[in-house]
Amino acid sequence: ENVANGQSPRKLLGFMAPEGRFTVFEREGKEYLDPKGYARYDRIALAFASLDEERTAALFQKLSPWLNQAYAEMGRPGRSFDQALADAIQQLVDVPLVEEDIPLKREEVNLKFEDEALEEMNQAQKHLFRMGPANIRRVRSKLEALRGALGLPRPSER
Repeated sequence: ENVANGQSPRKLLGFMAPEGRFTVFEREGKEYLDPKGYARYDRIALAFASLDEERTAALFQKLSPWLNQAYAEMGRPGRSFDQALADAIQQLVDVPLVEEDIPLKREEVNLKFEDEALEEMNQAQKHLFRMGPANIRRVRSKLEALRGALGLPRPSER
């Protein structure tokens, strides 16, 4: 539900937090996102990418009645767990790939993306974006495979 709504799932997934710190580098007086920091997420991305989508889909089908019941009790009325999952997948599939250096701007104590389109990403998308292009590709590929195995619609198919 958090990711489907563009919110950060960080509070629920603290045990998956990457080791090390967010890092930047400076060139000619300007700060940039440090690509070396992407490696902090390799273990998470590789573990996710190793999921067998057919087995995951089979397990999902078995758990579906309970997932939908629990979701109905806590989720939005008139919306199924499947819809929330499809929306969450789309949120992450929509994360852009940027191969070149990513300039940052400092606002008080915070760093923000200089590119407004990147800065306008929601918090869930920014989490994936900070994993770097290689990990984004891994996660996107597995999300697309899972979407297909689960028979979840793309937004244009609704």
